[in-house]
Amino acid sequence: MLTFSRRETILLAVPPLAFALLLLQGGSRHGPSLASAPALEDFGPSDESAVRAVAERQPATVSGAPSLQRRILRVSDASGKPLAAKVRVAFSQDGFQHFETLDVAPGDDGRLPLDLDASAWVVLSVQAPGHVACWQPPVTWGALRDGDLEFEMASALAVDGISRWADGRPMAGIRLAFRPSWPPGEYAGQVASRLQIVDEEVTTDATGRFSCASLRPGAYRVSFPDRPRWPPLQVTAEDLMKGALALRASWNAPAPR
Repeated sequence: MLTFSRRETILLAVPPLAFALLLLQGGSRHGPSLASAPALEDFGPSDESAVRAVAERQPATVSGAPSLQRRILRVSDASGKPLAAKVRVAFSQDGFQHFETLDVAPGDDGRLPLDLDASAWVVLSVQAPGHVACWQPPVTWGALRDGDLEFEMASALAVDGISRWADGRPMAGIRLAFRPSWPPGEYAGQVASRLQIVDEEVTTDATGRFSCASLRPGAYRVSFPDRPRWPPLQVTAEDLMKGALALRASWNAPAPR
């Protein structure tokens, strides 16, 4: 069981025994990973106004004890078979101006019990190898329907690709991270962007080729985890549906470090 609540200025409160058990997992599939949100100034004007507007409609609750509600997440494929998935839970008390995240995983039966403060804003991002990622857009935990939250994941489209530098040489041995693109200024999309969701990460071979098996239909920004200052490459939904990607950088291969 994982418990999330608001305690003074801390948004995450896991019972000591549960937290100790999580730490004993040593970074296994149940290991926690906490991350703080970027500063609000990192957004563009439309993004900031979208986040502030939602936060103003439902200000943070400042009462004492939180009102916890339990729901069971269940992750399965189209046939109902439980999936080995990973779940990123993000929660906030101010409409995602600030938030905390925790990376967890369902058990072998595909079930994950969660106890959260009913007033907390929550986003759930669910991923499983070979399947289209799912996510629950921002909503207060108390506003969700009672009972289990079912995530039935469809099989993803297999995509092959090739990557080249501006001069035509292959991008050999380069890590690529596929991050979903979201409409600018849209509240739900901007929250998703701040969660830094990566649907798939691959490394190109000596000829610049790569394969993806867990992408969702839609546009992507392809970033370079080992070179975070390089500009991302853009992939359109139309390109993805073809089943073959051709990535080309606007610059040539850098000198070896």
